[in-house]
Amino acid sequence: MTEKMTKKVALSKAIEALREREGFGEVVTKLEAMLAQVEKEASREKSKGPKALAVEAEKEAFAQRVLAFVKEHEGTGAKAVAEEFGVSFQKVTSALSKLVKAGLVVREEVKGKATFKVA
Repeated sequence: MTEKMTKKVALSKAIEALREREGFGEVVTKLEAMLAQVEKEASREKSKGPKALAVEAEKEAFAQRVLAFVKEHEGTGAKAVAEEFGVSFQKVTSALSKLVKAGLVVREEVKGKATFKVA
């Protein structure tokens, strides 16, 4: 049975392959740092309790509601979204940032104000 090619496995194999080769010391060092970060993130994920997972699920559900609103109201701003849902401006900007980072929403500047539309 073949091993699932996760980030951790890929980095480990790359380190193993390059460690034996001359001139790749700095690359191996960088890859080892990346592997340590991947392991740290995986450990953090495993240690999350039910409450933290519930909070993440609520944030994801809210982001999906914001996405649906932006689809219906292209060019809307964060303030309008906050008013529509009766939540803080910060909660909306956090959701919008997540959606922009995921490539689902595009942020544009119009007369010095940020507006959003579906990507």
